Amino acid sequence: MKTYDSEAFISYAWGGESEDIVNELDAFLQRKGLTIVRDKRDLGFKVEKT
Repeated sequence: MKTYDSEAFISYAWGGESEDIVNELDAFLQRKGLTIVRDKRDLGFKVEKT
């Protein structure tokens, strides 16, 4: 089995069928050794206070 030493970011619409597809793709690619960066899970959101 080939493994990868890299990562990818996937852009998609949250919820519904598109998120279901990305969940499956994410799991598959991680099993192959490719790190998937997803905004909902991996990127923080910062709100600046004024």
